[in-house]
Amino acid sequence: MLETIREYALERLAERGEMGEAQRAHAEYFLAFAEWAASFLRGPGQVAWFEALDGELANLRVALAWLLDSGVATEARRLTWALHWFWHVRGHLSEGRGWIDRALTAEGGSALTDGVPIRLEEARLRYAAGLLAVVQGDLVEAQAHLEESVALGRALVETASGDAEARRYLVRALEQLLRTLGLRGEPFFPTLGPEVLDQVRILGDRCISAEVDFSYARGFLGAFGDAASAQPLLLNAQATFRELGDLWFLAQVRNDLGMIALLEGDQRQAGRCFEEALAAALALKDQALEAMACNNLGEVARLAGDDSEAATRYERSERLYRDMGSHVEVPRLLQSRGYLALRAGDSKRARAQFAESLAQFRAVGQQRGIAEAIAGLAAVAAQMGTPAAALDAARLWAGSDAAHAAGGTRPWPVDQAERSHYERVARAAAGPQAYDDAARVGAAWSLEDAVSEALRTEPRR
Repeated sequence: MLETIREYALERLAERGEMGEAQRAHAEYFLAFAEWAASFLRGPGQVAWFEALDGELANLRVALAWLLDSGVATEARRLTWALHWFWHVRGHLSEGRGWIDRALTAEGGSALTDGVPIRLEEARLRYAAGLLAVVQGDLVEAQAHLEESVALGRALVETASGDAEARRYLVRALEQLLRTLGLRGEPFFPTLGPEVLDQVRILGDRCISAEVDFSYARGFLGAFGDAASAQPLLLNAQATFRELGDLWFLAQVRNDLGMIALLEGDQRQAGRCFEEALAAALALKDQALEAMACNNLGEVARLAGDDSEAATRYERSERLYRDMGSHVEVPRLLQSRGYLALRAGDSKRARAQFAESLAQFRAVGQQRGIAEAIAGLAAVAAQMGTPAAALDAARLWAGSDAAHAAGGTRPWPVDQAERSHYERVARAAAGPQAYDDAARVGAAWSLEDAVSEALRTEPRR
């Protein structure tokens, strides 16, 4: 609407005392629109419906603000829930979390309908808050929200209101809680995993079952590099998502199948899978998926020795993750670029990037990232080529290995290839016996000891 006509219409509404009625009608319409659109965001028409929500984003923001400001809490929470997957896929993470926080603390009743049971409302929004927080790497906050969502979901399932909807969101909350704990280096799969599988069996929902297969597979890959366990789960999920026409989940699966190809040394197949994921990301305008695919294509390029292509992919990925406010993926990319700097002979820049990565991973409490950053600083020491620096590197790699072992993780394939190269340099400089003796010292360090040693101003010459 032309601005002057809009202003005139608003003045007339105010003069006639009809502004509130118009705002209520506007909010009611866009609540219904968002809930209708949300029902199509996981199926074959999802691209068109994401674009429809894009086109009405300003109206949706106005409607949500009015509901919250007017104390229409039930409808505000419904609209927030309807938009959470849109915010997740489109990368509106900080905005979405802000709306969810407001909706969770909103007071007031319902002006339009009775809504859903209040405890289910809160369980859903706690899950949504945890989902967006874990994507941004705010793992402590994500865990708190998800644990609350799980507790509420369990209570709902155990009562007469424990219908399929409550069970569905309990499964999703448990999935994300497992993911969050894994990222924090606290795998609780033995206790939570069987509960997820029990709930999936009771539900009998093919979509939820495929989501769980995908989630478990990503856990096996991300934490343990366990392709043998992940691959059959991913293939099952791929078949279901393809049949359901869910492009977003299908792209996620293709990305993870690419990771398996990378683990198995098939760089060509990995590149094809990552390119498919990137194409889907661009169609969906999903910044997180695009960033992930670009990062993985950078890994393929680095393995192939094409550092220029790797740098281009990493830079795009880092820019997208920074725009989303990710606190986990940005330090990971700093590490990848640190290795590129080291390969280019710029040890000073490489060290700065690994040290910054280490600081950021410590801030979010991600043990795997800390271990990887320590390994990067070990490579910087090894690059110096002196016996003293080589012994520093041996101790740091052993400390990194101990941190990986404590969290049940292992290095990424590309970083392992880098380590193999620099470890040969260090062993030659130090001598095999001295190198092994130094490694035994590092293996006995605590994580904080390893961090302190890694962050010393300069490796010993």
